[in-house]
Amino acid sequence: MSYHESIDFSKDSHFRSMELSGLKYFPWIGKSFFEKTERILIVGESVYNWGKNEVEKKKADEMLSNSTFARFVAFNHGLQSDNPKHRFTRNLEKTIHGKNFEHQDEKVNFWKMVSFHEFVQRPMRDRKERPSKEDYKIAARILLELINELKITKCIFSGTDWNKFSHIEQAIKSKSITHFSEKLNGTHPKIIQIKNDINTKVYFIKHPSSFFSWQKWKVFISEN
Repeated sequence: MSYHESIDFSKDSHFRSMELSGLKYFPWIGKSFFEKTERILIVGESVYNWGKNEVEKKKADEMLSNSTFARFVAFNHGLQSDNPKHRFTRNLEKTIHGKNFEHQDEKVNFWKMVSFHEFVQRPMRDRKERPSKEDYKIAARILLELINELKITKCIFSGTDWNKFSHIEQAIKSKSITHFSEKLNGTHPKIIQIKNDINTKVYFIKHPSSFFSWQKWKVFISEN
């Protein structure tokens, strides 16, 4: 399955109109996404320059300057990859799908049915740099617009960090919030239910890159 056969590009004109408000990376929209009544948006936290030397840093900067970067992550690390080192995508796949894919067609169909978005739109210089409050404000505003434009029913947010949660919470005018006092997989889950036409639920789960129990989060999302 090629890149262009996997993506729905019908919203790109709207994404271009969002560039003035801070959208840098166009989200991945699977080819079959709009055929489903349950529309899932997977949200990564942020991106950074991963280069270990000047040559690698320059190549990474070129990739990070491209509006298709989030789509590159979904296609290359998700749809095309079985690499267990890509723990972020492998764990999210199992959390939503419920198990490992037995056939490549299952993986392709999965990524054709979901959407993927990078939350913070300004790339960090390296792993040590953290987003600013302004980065989070812009990110929260963009996320809310994408949720409304794409009619998202479930938004699965990678990470429970208070800075991210609070900025998203402040950007939503009408909502109900559930804080879970009991830890799950070492962190406190949170849910924001947006009181829009489709009652979108935003699930804040442990970041799936390490020490992540996809079985526990699969049950949590299905029961809440």
